[in-house]
Formats: sequence, structure tokens, C-alpha cells
Amino acid sequence: SKKYLLLIRKAPDLDDKPLKEELIKLEDFDSKVWHSLEFAAYQRATMALGLKDESPVNLTRREKIISWLAGGLINQKEYYDKCVLKPGEKVEPSEVVPDSEDEKASV
Repeated sequence: SKKYLLLIRKAPDLDDKPLKEELIKLEDFDSKVWHSLEFAAYQRATMALGLKDESPVNLTRREKIISWLAGGLINQKEYYDKCVLKPGEKVEPSEVVPDSEDEKASV
């Protein structure tokens, strides 16, 4: 993270090509994400942001166990009840979280 922070601080002084090269160097030595936590993290983020998920993620037994051991297994029933878009259900515009400052201004 220290190297990424340093790159962020240097970024305004670098052109696109050198910036991309530095980022690629950092990524080569970066730790790999456990794919077994990827979908659990997706579920957690969906719930935390209060979004409705059009294509819900189903965790495997292994993913549930690893997520539980990592301290982050969410209640699966709560995820499906609150965060999964039901057939025929539509997302209200007020439920959509704006991605950019422009979208925030228009909401």
C-alpha cells in the first residue's frame, strides 16, 4: 500500500505511459486476492451500499466456510431478501447510488 500511495503522489507529474509502466511493476509484486473471498466480498458490498442485485451471487460451501473463518460471512437469507432483485421488481431511482460527482449533482 505504501508503494501505491507513493505512485498516487507521483501521478500528477507522470505522463500516461510511465504511469502505466509503474502500475504494472507494482501489480507484479502485489499480493493476489483469494478468489474464494471474492463473491463474499461482493455480497458484503452490495448489502453495505443498499443496492439491488440483478444477478445474485451464490456462495459455495467452501466460500461460506472461508468467509466465516475470515469473519465476514453475511446472513445469506438477509442478502436474498433485501438485496436481490425479485422477478418483476424494478429499482427505484432513489435506490441507485451515483457513481460520479456529475451524477450526484443531477440527483
